[in-house]
Amino acid sequence: MALEPNEAPTEAVQRLALHQIGQTLDILDRSVDRDSAIHRVRKHLKRLRSLLRLVGPHLSEEGERALRAYRDIGRSLSPLRDARVVLDVHESLMARFGDQLKPAVAALVRQRLIFALQSAFAGRDADDRPRWDEEVLRERLRDARLALSDIRVAGDIDDIVVEGLMDTYRRGRHALKRANQSGHSEDLHALRKRGKDLWYQLEIVGGLWPRAAERIATVKSMTQLLGDAHDLVVYAETISTVIDADNQSTIDVLAALADRVRCDLEDEAWDLATEVYDERPTDYIGGLAASWPLQRAAV
Repeated sequence: MALEPNEAPTEAVQRLALHQIGQTLDILDRSVDRDSAIHRVRKHLKRLRSLLRLVGPHLSEEGERALRAYRDIGRSLSPLRDARVVLDVHESLMARFGDQLKPAVAALVRQRLIFALQSAFAGRDADDRPRWDEEVLRERLRDARLALSDIRVAGDIDDIVVEGLMDTYRRGRHALKRANQSGHSEDLHALRKRGKDLWYQLEIVGGLWPRAAERIATVKSMTQLLGDAHDLVVYAETISTVIDADNQSTIDVLAALADRVRCDLEDEAWDLATEVYDERPTDYIGGLAASWPLQRAAV
């Protein structure tokens, strides 16, 4: 998912977006693992949305509508993804801290989480559609693919990319500041989202900006740590809903274990985030873009 030399903005965005939508449909056609398919489809949709955010101010109205459509598709899959992840987190915690609970209690919690996963897939969304219907998902993705042909991007590709990355980096710095001031998990989750945009957008320009490719690993590690930390937040919230209130001691033990691991992950992510967002936006993007004209001229 990368820009090619001398591409016009509209053609570049359409090519990259079509590739991401094509990947989602291929995953559904080839995957036999439902949970893995959902995870991978959401990942490609996030990459697609990051692409459109990169060129956001220069998008046509059709592009704005497409961005909202991809957001809605991704959100419709979030409860299914969360239900699966909560079960995985529980098994990971029990593998590490299994001696903190009686085996029978740990098994009971696991059964409750499996039931919650099954209920999530059997449920319906706010529009009374089945929350999981593979054919409906295919249809929505095909419609989204058709809409890409109407997307237009106006302006010079160099200016568009510099402006978009500058905005993404600036938003990440603001998110870091908010998270630092509040310490709230939702603000750290917002920081992760801004970090993912930066990660994916650096990949988009990485083939033409070698210095951008060099920055990806740190940003990726930061977002993955914050993602793992957020999964533990979701786990703790879910545990309190699937375990009866008269078993508060079990809820407390599991929440404490989740909090212990989460704090370690957040501490590690915090160091990386401080490193990633240590520069002024103009300095960060200016340093990355310094080789752009030379790279294009050499092709």
